Amino acid sequence: MAAGKTSDTPTATGFSPDEPEPKPKPKTDWAPENDEGPLAQKSVHPEAFTSNRTAASALQLKMPAPTGPNSVGMVGLHLVDSSRTDPYVGGKREVMVSLWYPATATSGH
Repeated sequence: MAAGKTSDTPTATGFSPDEPEPKPKPKTDWAPENDEGPLAQKSVHPEAFTSNRTAASALQLKMPAPTGPNSVGMVGLHLVDSSRTDPYVGGKREVMVSLWYPATATSGH
């Protein structure tokens, strides 16, 4: 095949170098109805799935032992924004927050 020419056979990714890049979608505010379609409708690049996963799966991470003189305190908060509706559940927007902090005493929390 001559330099600069490509075959008429589609590549595995569905991308042809002879076709122009698709134009980016215009920016819109985020909302559930603006979510992208399922992955099956998008082009997939096989090289993204061919990495060596054996080495990564053998790696086991361990948390270091706590250091320092202080205990750790934690407070859980249930926050509710009653001024806005959650687009997924149709009720008030809710979020759970956990605050972790160094403490000399953890009683009462």
